[in-house]
Amino acid sequence: MTLTELTSEDQKVLVSAVSASDRLYIQGLQEVGAAVETTGGHTFAGIHFNSASPSATVCGEVAALSCMVAAGHRD
Repeated sequence: MTLTELTSEDQKVLVSAVSASDRLYIQGLQEVGAAVETTGGHTFAGIHFNSASPSATVCGEVAALSCMVAAGHRD
């Protein structure tokens, strides 16, 4: 595997994921922060969360994608 330096765009997405995790973290419930960037440069973040129903538990990546789609973005 070849490692490369993070670009400023990569760092922006990473900061967004960490910010969501820091802002919304509850010990034992939210353990993963995630963020996605659209081709238009919009960044959306989400966190993993558990629920009483295992089938309603959502991972951070899906939460971020759901926020993106809810805002009308598709790519």
